[in-house]
Amino acid sequence: TASIKTIAVIGSAAVGEPYDPQGKDQGQNAWAMGDYYSGGGSGHVFATGVVTPLDGIRRYAERLGIKVVVSLSSDVANATEAAKKADVAIVVGATTAGESWDRASLNLDDNIDETIEAVAKL
Repeated sequence: TASIKTIAVIGSAAVGEPYDPQGKDQGQNAWAMGDYYSGGGSGHVFATGVVTPLDGIRRYAERLGIKVVVSLSSDVANATEAAKKADVAIVVGATTAGESWDRASLNLDDNIDETIEAVAKL
């Protein structure tokens, strides 16, 4: 870790918030919606005390005196620019799943698959 001075955290999933239906929508509307921490539908559990990937990385890096640069989009140009400024790049990708609907593909949300490929090539 002594050689690491800067970490890039890339992707909107790095700040993903838990979905809380607050008891609403049971059996209708967004009831089947999941989040990055729990699937949707009857098995959905609202996560409390969530530390987002960005917050966790930032807290730990701060203790070690490591700077964190951030690109919270899947924009390839922004992501690669952030990655080039860092010794280490962490691309945070995720997807959701829920009850009663099929995903259109196995791709991650926000077109982050393309971003992962571009950052990996640096």
